Parts: sequence; C-alpha cells; structure tokens
Amino acid sequence: MLSSDLQLKLFKLFQAVAESELDLEALRLILVKEEGFSTEQVFKSLDFMDKGFITSDDIYKYMMPDEDFTPMSSYLLLKEWDLENKGKLHYQNLIKWILPANSSSPTENPGSFRKSQQILKKLLKTELTYIIQIEKLKHKLFNTKTFTTSTCFNFIDKDSIGYLTIGNIEKFLKKHGICESAYVEALLRRLDRDGDGKISYTEFINIVTPASKVYGNEENFTSIFTTSSPKTQKKRKYKGKSANNKKKKCVSESGVGKFARFLMQQILLEKEMEEKRKWLALRIDFTIGKLFALIDKHNNGAVSIKDLEESLNDLGIVPELNQCYLLFRQYDRNNDNFLVYSDFCDIFTPKTTEYSELLINRAVSNDYANSFSIETLDMIVDAFIVLLNIQSVTEELKQKLYVKSFNVQRIFEKIDMNDLGFLTRGCFRNLLRKYKYYPAERELEGVLVIYDANKDGKITYSKFVQGLCPKSINNM
Repeated sequence: MLSSDLQLKLFKLFQAVAESELDLEALRLILVKEEGFSTEQVFKSLDFMDKGFITSDDIYKYMMPDEDFTPMSSYLLLKEWDLENKGKLHYQNLIKWILPANSSSPTENPGSFRKSQQILKKLLKTELTYIIQIEKLKHKLFNTKTFTTSTCFNFIDKDSIGYLTIGNIEKFLKKHGICESAYVEALLRRLDRDGDGKISYTEFINIVTPASKVYGNEENFTSIFTTSSPKTQKKRKYKGKSANNKKKKCVSESGVGKFARFLMQQILLEKEMEEKRKWLALRIDFTIGKLFALIDKHNNGAVSIKDLEESLNDLGIVPELNQCYLLFRQYDRNNDNFLVYSDFCDIFTPKTTEYSELLINRAVSNDYANSFSIETLDMIVDAFIVLLNIQSVTEELKQKLYVKSFNVQRIFEKIDMNDLGFLTRGCFRNLLRKYKYYPAERELEGVLVIYDANKDGKITYSKFVQGLCPKSINNM
C-alpha cells in the first residue's frame, strides 16, 4: 500500500505534467496563427549552421542571453522532445512539439517571422520553466524514504496488467479531485513516448526519475557557445587544472584517491579538447581527411614526429620540448613512430554523436589541404595548441602522481573490486562515484582510450601501467 504522503507527491507530479502540457498547447495554438509562422522557418531559426538537425547547443545558442538556458537545461529540453533518443531533432521530430495536438503541418502565414519568433521563444521558455518545476517535484518524490518505482506503478496499475491505461490514470486523478478528461489526454500526450495509448513501466521510470540521477549535475554539461567564437579568441598557452590549484584539506591522501583526482583532471582536459572538436565539426569545409592532407605535406600516408613539427611550424605553432613526442606516445597505437589517418580520426573525431555524424556524413569532393577557409584554419591552430598543451599538463600531473608511496599495482587491485584481472568502464565509473564525481558517458570514453589502446573494453595491468606512467624522454 502506498502511504498518503507518497500518493499526494505522485499526484502533484502528474498534475504538474498535465497542467504544463495544457498551457503549452494553448501557446502552440497561438503560435500557429501568428503572422509569418511556418514550421520550416521555426526549424531554420533553431538549426544553427544549417546542419539539418537541432542539438541542445542550438537551443542554448538561440535563447541567449536568457540565463535559465544553461547547457544542462537546454539538454533536458531537447531530451523532452527527443522521442527517438538520438540526441538531436530532425524536422519531423520538432514539429510534433511545435504544432497543436492532432494538427497537420499548416501552410505558411504571410508576413514577417519576427512576431512568430517572439511566441516561439516564449514557448521554449515556458517549456523549460515547467521542466524545472517538474524536476523539483520528481526530487521530492524520489527522496521520500518509502519511495520505490514499482510500488508507485503498482498502486495505479491495480489490475496488474503491466501498464497504465486511461482508465486507471483517471481513477487515480479522480481520487485526488481531478475529473476533467483533458488532464488525462494531456498526461498521455506528454508521457506516452511511443504513442501506443498507454504508459509502460519503462516510460513510468522516466516519469518519476530526476534528471540529475541520469545525467549528473550542471558541471557535467558544456556547450561550444559558452565562450566567444574562436575567431575572436586570442591564442593562449593552456594551463590546465594542476593538482596545486587548490590547497588540500587532507595532508595525506590514499593512492586510490590520488588516482581518482588525476582521472577527474584528465576528464576536464578531455572536455576542453572535445569543445575544439565540436567547433571544427560545425565548419562545413572541415574534414579529417583534409586535415591529414594538410599535415602529411609529403603525401606519405603517414606522419612522423619531424613531419608534424614542420607542419605545425608552417601553421605558426612552435611546440614546446617533448610535446609532439608525448602526442605520439598517446595516439601512435602500433608504436611505429608514425601517425596515420585513423590516428587523426581518434584525435579529432568528436565523442558527441551528433557532431561526429556531421563529419561522417559530410560529402567532400576532394581532400586538398589548401581548401580550408581562414576561419577554419584559425580553429585548427587553436585545436592543436590545446591538444599539445594537454600533453604537457598531463605529463606534469603524472610526474607529481608518481611519488615513492604511489603503488600502481595496489591501485589496480583496489579498482578491480571483482578480481576480474582487468578493469572495465564500470570500474572507473564506480571509483569516481565514490568521490561524488559523475562524468557523462562520452567524457569518460574520451579518457578511457588512453588506457585501452586496442579498444577491447578490457584494461589489463600492463595497459593500465602504460596509460598511467610518465612518458617524457627524461624519465625513460
């Protein structure tokens, strides 16, 4: 039996979802009648860089400078509309949420789109306001001591048929004083993700689980639009987040704790490089093939350390001592002292799916190195500066990590809690959770490739040592 407190919290959550959908439906009706409205124009106004789809970055950019639209909140709004769970919206996905219920795509209204744009922004703002409100109600429900998803679901599904129907939802709402059928219709419209007219247990889990339990907190999210455009950025030396940035409260720290902090710092470095990859992926004249051709100026199909240094010099970059060497030690998978095209793909392909697909799907008539625009070349230079300096910062962190008391084998055994003889993604994630750090999946993936060179998902002790040991020539 569900306690009266839990029943009330679950009801308030359902009520908020229904009322938000009714209010949003009223705004959709206003929007489609507004001067200059067309679904195509709505899509184009949101689709920054004319990619053919909309990402959370696009929503964040479109709503600037509204402070409620952060990288995380924009992502939550996108996920609310992203029924296919692909991290992006194509035209057909978007119009489902822009048009009123049971409405076909209307013809274009004559006039300027400016007034329609004001209503569109109001719709997005209202949508986000309700998402934030509903998240608070989810947390109240989720944090109740007696809460479990199954007990709440079974309480409404009194006939034990395995899903929630219009009938049992109506009974639950009527018990708490709501009798209008419009509420039930609004609830189903919002919560029935697959459109089969009922709410499955999986859909119910999504309804009651707070987003922070799935995606982590705000610091796990970034956007390529949080900083100024690379065109206007001054070149700077990357300083990174060194271990000495903050004074530690603890004088002594376990080896496992030191490694966990080192791993967090690696993830922060990887996040910065990922932003550079995403910026490049948005450039319509950029492909990794053209970038490789730019660096492989002798057309050998492989780049040596000397080739890389010469090509970087041509771009106006003078690498510091050992930076190119360190880069090779990380990305030269077969240790032949050459980087090939596939290695460049590892370096410059974004881990974020919607951006990597831009590169994969981009049709290119040739791979001539000299066909980059000036703006794209500036971004390439900026990416290389960050990439090279990350090598130096990481090496410095490794050297500080390796003190006499640092026992790599002991740390490996501690992380391998199930005595598998190798480490998995889950081992690293569990370690970080102990220290209250919850990286996004793609952020963790970007760091694990350092330890898992052949990408078989199993990090043996030898691979762990190879990924963790300092690599500078002076220490070999």
